[in-house]
Amino acid sequence: MEERKTRALLVVRHDKIVYEWYAEGQEPEKRQSTASLAKAIVGGSSLMVALQDRRIKVDDLAAQYIPAWRSDPQKSRITIRQLATHTSGIEDAEQGDIDHMKLPGWKGDFWKRTPDPFSVAIHHAPVIFTPGTSYEYSNPGMAALAYAVTASLKGAPGAEQTFRGVCAAPVLELGQEFSTLEAGQAASELLEKIRALNNPSPTQPHA
Repeated sequence: MEERKTRALLVVRHDKIVYEWYAEGQEPEKRQSTASLAKAIVGGSSLMVALQDRRIKVDDLAAQYIPAWRSDPQKSRITIRQLATHTSGIEDAEQGDIDHMKLPGWKGDFWKRTPDPFSVAIHHAPVIFTPGTSYEYSNPGMAALAYAVTASLKGAPGAEQTFRGVCAAPVLELGQEFSTLEAGQAASELLEKIRALNNPSPTQPHA
């Protein structure tokens, strides 16, 4: 695990801790970054809410919620299920071991939030294989999914309140024990998207 730079491992079974391991310099009390756990805490919860409220279906075409994809020959075929299972074909914003902030082009813009990861994922991340035919982990794919889910909430009564209660509240609760910078930022950005979709300004561009 040290070779993979794993810093801590916790195994819980039947609500009991059955194994703990910490790399040198790490300890139980030391806070850890949530990193991609934000996808499950925020993205997964918001998707479940949208599915439960029948605002979205797993086999819907993502283009139904992302207008910019409707005329794209490849992205117009991507489904919500494919975005959620990393089988959409959208290229990941990684390049070897290069630091995210040093990546060139759209990949660097994605991590720098220039202008924001959702816009970069939707407009600039390319499709590298036919949707549904293979698997490749994709951070931009997750960003596109997040946008589609929030778009499905457009016009939904109490959408902002529901998101706050079901998705944002758990992030704040976890904050007592974990560093939730990434999850908190994701929750804030999605909340802003919900507000923008439900209260568009006259000059606001459409994704």
